[in-house]
Amino acid sequence: MCSLCGLARNQKDMTENRDVYFDGSFSDTKDSYPIMLKFEMDDNYFPGVCYYHNINYGTKLKMSVRFTEEEMIIRGKANGSDFVMNFTPTTDGKWKGRALSGSYYLNAEIRPRSPR
Repeated sequence: MCSLCGLARNQKDMTENRDVYFDGSFSDTKDSYPIMLKFEMDDNYFPGVCYYHNINYGTKLKMSVRFTEEEMIIRGKANGSDFVMNFTPTTDGKWKGRALSGSYYLNAEIRPRSPR
């Protein structure tokens, strides 16, 4: 079972509506860009839909989520280009990886946000 699914199953980081939020950032050699991800969990506590929000630019996208044995892959379209985020879990509870929009790569890091 995926780490995100297990995280939500214990309900520690899930809202009453079964949403799980992650805060994080994209970064390159020049700057860092804050992001937020919202995962909607289904009846089996599996995140099939993800909403991406770029905090600085206000961009919001509905994206699909898929898991392999080693990583979480989030896919969508941004301005007509494929937009893909790949994350692997770390031992300290974060997820690290890369984001690719068109041919532009950014480093990516997210961490779960506790519900309020």
